[in-house]
Parts: sequence; structure tokens; C-alpha cells
Amino acid sequence: MAKSNDIIKRFESLPITQRRKLLFKLYKFSKETEMLFKTMLGYLVDASSLIDEMKKETLNKVNRRRMPSGVKVNSIISKAKKAMVSDNDLLILEELAFKGFVEFLNEFGGGPDSYPTMAGKHLGEHLKYIKLTTSDKTEQSKYFDKIKKYLLKNNNMLLDYVNESFELVTGEKIKRY
Repeated sequence: MAKSNDIIKRFESLPITQRRKLLFKLYKFSKETEMLFKTMLGYLVDASSLIDEMKKETLNKVNRRRMPSGVKVNSIISKAKKAMVSDNDLLILEELAFKGFVEFLNEFGGGPDSYPTMAGKHLGEHLKYIKLTTSDKTEQSKYFDKIKKYLLKNNNMLLDYVNESFELVTGEKIKRY
């Protein structure tokens, strides 16, 4: 099996035209590799295609009375991380993910056993990105209050994991009952 150093040496030994062709093929291999190349070369990456994909997989599916796929949701976030999208874009993706699962649980009163756990996991990640992207404690508090109101509005006994995630990251309890 070739090691990364061997690959680099072999690549560097190629004529410039072959290197360019290979780089172009890699660049066009997928949307994610295209985003990765752009990020690594200092360009701003447009993550709107991943955000649209997440909307379709979560909230749009719930609105059409269909179940979001946890595998697809995690795959979209994984693609975004591999493409090195901004923390603000990851904040949006995680919000769509957790809201998709919460909305489904609230709308249908249940779902697969993994949904409450996934809702909590993605809420926790969303809250962490709020802390990463917002240094002002007052602004963070406003975001947390907004989420707290959202969770209280979507009152469902299946959301214990969500409450735990909220408390773990923010230090605040959500009293539902």
C-alpha cells in the first residue's frame, strides 16, 4: 500500500500537464472536493447547496409528512466538515438537523428510537457553534433564550435528551412539566 509521502513524490514527478489534469479531475470529483479545494486555496466557500440539501432532508420532509434520515443528515454534516465550510455554515446545518428531528417528534408524537438522541446531539453541536461564532455573552444569551422558547413551544416528553443537551452546554434547565 502506498504511503502519503510516496504519493506526493509520484505526483511531483509527473509532468505539469498531467498534474494539472489530475488536480482538475480531483477538483471536479464531487461538490465536497470542489469546496475543499476552494477553502484550502483561500476562497470563500458557498455552502448553500449543503444547506439546501439539509432543508430538504429535515424540515421539508417533516412538512410533507415524511421521516428525515439520520444517516443522510449526518452525511451532509460530514461533507460540510470535510469541505471545511465556515463555523457559521455548520451552525445553520446543525440547527436544521436538530429542528428537523424535534419537529418530527412533536408533530407525530414519536419516531425511531434514534430521533430523540439525534435531536439532542445536533442541538448540542448547534449550541457549541453559537459559542464559537458569538463571543458576546449577551448575544449568546439571546440565542439561547430563543432556542429555549422554541423547545418549550415544542413540548414533548420524548425530548429529554434535548433538554439534557441544552443544560449541558448552557448550564440552564428547561422545565417542561
